[in-house]
Order: sequence, then C-alpha cells, then structure tokens
Amino acid sequence: MFIGKNGVGKTNILDAIYYLANFRSHITSIDGQNISHGHDFFRLYGKFKNDHEVLVKYAPRSKTIEINGVKVQKYSEAFGHLPLVLASPADIFLLHDGSEERRKFIDYTISSYHKDYLSKLTLYNHFLEQRNAHIKQAESPDRELIPYYNQHLAELGHAIYAIRKPALTELEEDIIHWYQTIAQQDDNLTIEYTSQLHQANLSDLLKNSLSKDLAVKRTTAGIHRDDISIKMHEQDLKKIASQGQQKSLLYALRLAQAAFLAKKLQQKPIFLLDDFSDKLDAQRQSHLIEIMQEIDFVEQWFISDTGGLADKIKEDVAIFQLS
Repeated sequence: MFIGKNGVGKTNILDAIYYLANFRSHITSIDGQNISHGHDFFRLYGKFKNDHEVLVKYAPRSKTIEINGVKVQKYSEAFGHLPLVLASPADIFLLHDGSEERRKFIDYTISSYHKDYLSKLTLYNHFLEQRNAHIKQAESPDRELIPYYNQHLAELGHAIYAIRKPALTELEEDIIHWYQTIAQQDDNLTIEYTSQLHQANLSDLLKNSLSKDLAVKRTTAGIHRDDISIKMHEQDLKKIASQGQQKSLLYALRLAQAAFLAKKLQQKPIFLLDDFSDKLDAQRQSHLIEIMQEIDFVEQWFISDTGGLADKIKEDVAIFQLS
C-alpha cells in the first residue's frame, strides 16, 4: 500500500509497474512526458516473481525493452508477458465516454491471453486506417482499391468477432457476479455485446455503406463499432445509477477482468488499484476490502490511497508512507 496526500507520486509508482507490463504508460501515450524534469532519459527496471526481469530505457528517438536480458523486437509478441489489471478513477470513462473506451477494455483483456487476436486486430486497424485515408482524399473511390480493403476488413473482422463473442459472453457473467457481490444487490443489471455482425456479413455491410462512408469521410461499418451495452432496470446505467452503484460496477469490471485472465492464462495477475477510496463511502470500502482479502485469483495487490485504509486491512500488508 502507498499512502499519502494527492500529488506525492503514488500513481506514478503504479504507472511504472503498468509500464513494465504493457510497455507504455497508463497516464500518457507520449513516452517523453515520463522523463523527469531536468533529465534527458528515463530508465525503468522491475524484478518480479520467479526472477522475471524487465528493463526499459528511453531517450528521445530511442527506446529499448529487455525481458530477462533479451531485447524485445516486437512489442506485440511480448504483450501479456506479465498479466496485469489496473483500476483507477479514470475508469469512469468506461461508462460515460463513447464506445472506444469499452472496446479498449475488450481488446486489452483478450489480447493479454490471445496472441492471434492481437495480430489480427493490428492488421484490421491497419487496413481500416488505409481505407479511411483513401475515402478522405479521393474525389471518387478507386474501384479496385476499395474492394481490396473491404476483403481484408471482412476476413479479419469476422475472425475477431468469432473470438470476441464467446469471450464477452463469459466475461459478462463474471461482471454481473462481481457486481452483485460488491453491491450486495441485484439491480437487474444486464450487459450485452453489441455488434453489426450479429445481423449481417461485414462484406455486405461495407459495400452497402460506401455512399454513407464517402459522405462522412470514414468507415461506418465494422468491428471497430462494437460496444458493450450496460443497463440497470432496463435503462441506460449512467442515467440512473448512483455514484456508489457506478463505482461498484467499475470494480466489478476489473475484478471480472482479473478472474477471467487468471482462468485463461492459468496465471494470477497483478492488480493495481489507484485511489481506493475515490467515490466510495465507508460501508462500501469495508465491504470491498473484505472481498479483496478473500480473492484467490490475484497474485499481488498494489494499492494507493490518501489515508486510513491501512487500518481496515487485517492481512499482513507492506505500507509505504509518501510525502
């Protein structure tokens, strides 16, 4: 546990662990912003269970990553080497922002254990970017180029959909279970995977949407439009749920993610929990702590909080007071 006032660096410690697992910061997508003021580079080193070592060295225009002394040539091949789940106040965007945030949750979860999924998703996004660029720039679509993009997007899109659908069915069950456990009530929560591919073939969707795509200058059909619909009592959750209910759901999402990864990988993930007390009343805090202490699918917890939490935890815990 890392205890201290806001601004003393608690989140930076958790983000450093996140970086060692995912080769990027959770806070910023720009590596240069991780360099301490007045310095020209950063070096990040972590030693984990079973002497698993990760070293990151970054300077402008130069970034190297080594795992157990071996230089990583392709980040995607090493992704998931260290199973990790992060819960932070920024998770609120999963409920209130557009579908992109929820797709990131889906893609991170599946990519952590399914290397072929990550490979296909990377290729899909590559062809999607090319198709969008052509649509934006061309006065009229190339009769050979558009079908070429459509073919690759359809093949990759259906392969990704075939992996997403069963994974999300399983994950939905876990999310509802953990919400009911944390909130101690049902709230008639429903979680549904939505996709255009439920009803139609992507090849047909791409052909039929071309006129619309040319008008709006982007591809409007495909798995990049997939989403998760979350409802409470058959209504949009974010319109009727209290802050406590929303926070309970966000923790349920992350606990479900951790349990899901533990099952798929047969390896317990590390769980980073940033700003534990954020928008949780005392009763919900105590109940969540009880749940955490009974969980057996997490290898290790790293928790940050502004204070008072350490007194509520009965298990042995290493406490670092930051100032």
